Amino acid sequence: MSARVLVLAGAGGVGKTTVAAAAAVGLADAGARTAVLTVDPARRLAQALGVTGLGGRPAPVAAVPGLDAAMLDQDERFRELLARSGSAELAGNPVAAAVARGFGGLQEYLAMDLLGELHAAGGYDAIVVDTPPAGSALDFLDSADRMARLTGHPLMRLLTGSSAVLGAGVGLLGRVVGGRTLAEAADFARAVAPVAEEVLARSRAMRAVLAERGEVALVAAPAAEPLRIAARMAAALADQGLPPRALVVNRTHPVPAALAGAAPPERLTGADPAAWAGLREVHAARVALAAAEARQVARARRRLPEPALLELSSVRGGVAGTAELRLLAGRLAPLLAG
Repeated sequence: MSARVLVLAGAGGVGKTTVAAAAAVGLADAGARTAVLTVDPARRLAQALGVTGLGGRPAPVAAVPGLDAAMLDQDERFRELLARSGSAELAGNPVAAAVARGFGGLQEYLAMDLLGELHAAGGYDAIVVDTPPAGSALDFLDSADRMARLTGHPLMRLLTGSSAVLGAGVGLLGRVVGGRTLAEAADFARAVAPVAEEVLARSRAMRAVLAERGEVALVAAPAAEPLRIAARMAAALADQGLPPRALVVNRTHPVPAALAGAAPPERLTGADPAAWAGLREVHAARVALAAAEARQVARARRRLPEPALLELSSVRGGVAGTAELRLLAGRLAPLLAG
């Protein structure tokens, strides 16, 4: 059976990586052989899982049997791409180095390729993907089409063509950018073109899997801007044929109904008046915060009526390891149930 793929997307700073880690822990605890892959270059996934570091290949998480974790290493994956082309020596090519450093979308191409490789290998029951923030997440999901545009770009065809095809146009280009630079670019393009086609094929296959069986969950904080970003992402994902399955509102601050309905008495027998007044102020602020968050979530719900809504209340003391992740996994049960 094909692995289940759960993609977490949303604005930066909303706890998306923590939610991805909790989802992966929950799936593994339920008996699914699970991999969690982060495309975000920040190292929050390792911190959440309580490991010292993550490599570019899935490795076991000691505290969670059945769970492997990996973080995309763009430079390492790019070197692997060059090696697959039979041109590992091009790692020193200035054009290759420039591409690895700054080519827009390369991280997303390589991430989709790695996801496709893991999925095709068939070693997992579930794969959880922690995407980079907002726009980059959309680039990740759209990477197959972007790769198709790259491989079909006129400049790529020019650089990979025969000398007869290149003709005077390349001579002119060489005079503009320099003959050596043009030769290096041509060497790089010819070496990478076959692998780019392979990456494109795998990305398209993975994109088809996501469209047919993939699940996207949007993660947002209970505030106006992250929820607006989630709404825009939902519309963009729907246009890509990937309507989100769930909206996870993370780090909410609910107040029990019994405490929210009435203010504490002005005085409490035996309590220090100043301390009690301070507690009343804290309570009032917490009730006001919960009400403000509830209004923001209600507005978002009007914009996003379709996805299931899950609210994750803030964990006291923060998420410090797998114990807190398991607590969050329990709250994610409707999403993880499949």
